[in-house]
Amino acid sequence: MVKAKFTKPVKREKSSNYKNIAQQFYETMQDSLVNRRFNSVGLNGIHACISLTDAILAKYKGIRSTDSNHIMSADLLGQVFQNEEGKKYKRRLEEILRLKNVVSYEGREFSESEANKIALSVDRFFSWAGKKV
Repeated sequence: MVKAKFTKPVKREKSSNYKNIAQQFYETMQDSLVNRRFNSVGLNGIHACISLTDAILAKYKGIRSTDSNHIMSADLLGQVFQNEEGKKYKRRLEEILRLKNVVSYEGREFSESEANKIALSVDRFFSWAGKKV
């Protein structure tokens, strides 16, 4: 089992539930982009990636992260996929997750260019990670 301070065992079959939740967040992100709700783009994209990572961790390790620092889930992802491709998508996930404070807590509007940038990054992560679940 992957070692981490804040993890919780989950049944591996829950993986599909987390993937379905991720898909809902992803679709809401896309709808928000069309409707120019840029903070919603960022937050839903971030949560889509968190849920998809939970799906992967459930499938491969029977765990999910419960750490309030979501970057820890990227570390766990990197432990599951230790090859160069895995490292690349671990870094991509970290970049996405680092924007959570900006989107959620800074009290400012997320710009259109920021929304487009995170949506593209989420698309790329989803394209890769969705094949792993």
